[in-house]
Amino acid sequence: MVAGGGGSTEWPGSIGGNGGGLEGGAGQSDCFNNGTICPEIISTGGTQLRGGIASKRNNFIFAPSQKGFDGAFGISLNADMSNNGGIAGNGYWSGASLEYSGSGGGGSSFISGYDGCIALNSSENEDPNPNNSSIHYSGISFLQPSMHKGNTTMPLYHSPNAYGIGNKGRGCIRITILNYPELSCDIHYALPFNLLIIYIFFILES
Repeated sequence: MVAGGGGSTEWPGSIGGNGGGLEGGAGQSDCFNNGTICPEIISTGGTQLRGGIASKRNNFIFAPSQKGFDGAFGISLNADMSNNGGIAGNGYWSGASLEYSGSGGGGSSFISGYDGCIALNSSENEDPNPNNSSIHYSGISFLQPSMHKGNTTMPLYHSPNAYGIGNKGRGCIRITILNYPELSCDIHYALPFNLLIIYIFFILES
């Protein structure tokens, strides 16, 4: 399971792309620092197959011909950026990023077993599954999963009954413990190389 993050912005008139969803949202970039959105500056969101796409030469006031960087698998900040501007949201596949200013695209999300998701081939092959299977190569998947875009109403982390449009700021997670009597927990310990590793297995009792 991977949750997509929203893209960031440099200037207040820009709007970062929302986190996915199957696809992240596109960034909207203010190139004059006055609230004017410039449609020729492109930073799309990540998808199930690839990272977001950026326009490669972008003109901002005071700084012409700035670079754009396409998104990638599982990483948003491009090491070749000399002046961080609109950084993409990370995720399954990250959105596109823009140098100097503008806004980044949102990252996509992935849940094994969710309709429309496309898993990787294997742990050694990051190419999309040739059959477009949504099941992770481990064979583990979720039953009846739910996925929400960052610009839609969703549960908020701070209260079981709280709902709102996205979760702002740092990433967060809310875990609900399901109190089913038929579940039990076995804990196994291993000590390779002087490191304590705890394996937890949930077993359905018949």
